[in-house]
Amino acid sequence: MAYFVLGAILASLVFLLSASVYDEILATPEECSGILDSLGKVQGLFVWIEGFFATIVDAYYGVSSFRPSS
Repeated sequence: MAYFVLGAILASLVFLLSASVYDEILATPEECSGILDSLGKVQGLFVWIEGFFATIVDAYYGVSSFRPSS
């Protein structure tokens, strides 16, 4: 589960990077709003989801570090 969530975090970061590139390079000024403006309206939800995902990954790696090494 932690690897799935880590992949989801990386995928969301790739999405944000591609959205910012699209907004800066390919978007025309005639458009009402870009992708990042639309995501800004739900920024709180996005932060909570990413924080929850980060907590899952941190807990997995934290607990696995207590495992005795062989």
